[in-house]
Amino acid sequence: MGRSADKGSAVEWLVKRFTALRGRTPLSLGLGDGPNDITMLEAVDQAVVIRGCHELAVEPRNTSLYRTDATGPTGWAEGWPTGGGEMTAV
Repeated sequence: MGRSADKGSAVEWLVKRFTALRGRTPLSLGLGDGPNDITMLEAVDQAVVIRGCHELAVEPRNTSLYRTDATGPTGWAEGWPTGGGEMTAV
C-alpha cells in the first residue's frame, strides 16, 4: 500500500462509489479506538472513539464526535447507535 492508503482514504472512496451507484450520498459512521483510526474518524459524518486500554491519544477533528465510557466490546456496543451512544442526525 502507498502512503495515501489509509482508512480515511478508503472511506472517501467508498462514499464516492456509493454516491455514483445510488445517486445519493450516504450518512457515514465510523468507530475506532486507536491512532490508526483518526483519518477514518475525520472522514465520516459521525465518529465514535472507543475508549482504549492504552495511553495513546485519539483526537480526530470531527464536529459530530461521541466518546465511549467503556472499553473493549462493551465500548463498541455503547458506541453503536442502538447501544446507548448519542448520535445526531446530519
